[in-house]
Amino acid sequence: CTLVFDGSQPPAADPVPSRTIRLAENSDGGGNNCSFTVKTESVWLNKEDHSCKNDEMSYIKLDNVRSAVLIQLRSNDCNEDKGWTFTLRTYIEPITTLWISIDQLRGQPANTIVAKGVLLVEGYSGDENITGKLSCVNVTEST
Repeated sequence: CTLVFDGSQPPAADPVPSRTIRLAENSDGGGNNCSFTVKTESVWLNKEDHSCKNDEMSYIKLDNVRSAVLIQLRSNDCNEDKGWTFTLRTYIEPITTLWISIDQLRGQPANTIVAKGVLLVEGYSGDENITGKLSCVNVTEST
């Protein structure tokens, strides 16, 4: 068997799909909004990570996110244990959602499906303001 090199390049690999979390002030994605690639990190809105504005985001949308990703939405700093917290877990790969109202997560019991492929793992039922009060998103990517 003889291999002959013809000088051509191998075909380009398919690009890695973008896996994105989007945040927005309004239900149509309008108003102040931002997005970031899904990876294990803490996104501090009060430090304007990824150009996300503190205390303005009320909606979350997932685009092509892998299964078993944990997304923790918090009203206070990423390292504080006060205020409200909602923890979501994806369970379909990949999952893309419509805009999800963070305020409408209030009072939902644990293990509620809040959108196709998205489970509410931990909720909040208190009376703190939720609309426009998001300050932190902790993301833990599946491995």
